[in-house]
Amino acid sequence: MWNWVEDEARLKGMSVRFFKELFKATKAPGPDGFSSKFYRRYWDTVGETLCREVKDFFYSAIMPGGWNDTHIVMVPKVDHPETIGQFRPISCCNFRKIISKILATRLKKWTPYLVSELQTTFTGCRLIQDNIIIVHEVLHHFKNHKLGNIRDMMLKLDMKKAYDMVE
Repeated sequence: MWNWVEDEARLKGMSVRFFKELFKATKAPGPDGFSSKFYRRYWDTVGETLCREVKDFFYSAIMPGGWNDTHIVMVPKVDHPETIGQFRPISCCNFRKIISKILATRLKKWTPYLVSELQTTFTGCRLIQDNIIIVHEVLHHFKNHKLGNIRDMMLKLDMKKAYDMVE
């Protein structure tokens, strides 16, 4: 499952590939104003420092002040917004995103074992469409298995904008 690599040149190549994949050229700029395109273009200049800082974080578990800062920008969803609901908050962050991506990448193979089988989104190996199949099977069960006085019930919750509210 794991590959132990000690060859310094191979490690450097792996880290360069990892960070270049992490910094897709189309990503928006972070709070420092630098886009991922900047990091890709000047990787020879900034790459070693960035890798060292990430490695130092994982060794010490200490994040230098300011590296966890995030700028929140309200981007309008419509041409002439009049209410707060017509804006989408976008978080611009750099270092925290790098650390999160590294952790997410490392934990990805363990997600199926750590996340309940009942959760069908954000796992990478399950699809939200699986819920449609489950609902169909439950309705089929309700239709074909009448149990005397026992009533079956199905509850549908409307998850508006994922985490903003539950009606």
